[in-house]
Amino acid sequence: GQCESGGGWGLLPGRPVFLRSAEYHDYSTGGGVTEENHRDQGSVLTASVHLEVSDDGGGGVFATWDDDGTRTEFRDLRRGDAVIFCSEKRHGVSPLVADGAFRKSVVLELWERGVTKHNRQR
Repeated sequence: GQCESGGGWGLLPGRPVFLRSAEYHDYSTGGGVTEENHRDQGSVLTASVHLEVSDDGGGGVFATWDDDGTRTEFRDLRRGDAVIFCSEKRHGVSPLVADGAFRKSVVLELWERGVTKHNRQR
């Protein structure tokens, strides 16, 4: 399925989803998700839950890209805020710049293929 823009995605009406992956991300200076075409392939919805960021250099910004290349940045996230998006949407985190910088988040991926006991990278 495809996500539609806005709140009326119509992606999961009456369809069960399951937790595919729960990951704790802990980045330090130089770290980020910079792969240009990074997507959570195979999942349906992804939630990136912001825990903490400290980078005086302006890095560690979560962003998504639409198919037309439009970039949306999420700069003012507070602890506990989450960005929920269609897993096939390109997304990433800009590299942390300042010495001693860090960023922490939890990423949850949902899919339709039933319960799994394995991390998606296996």
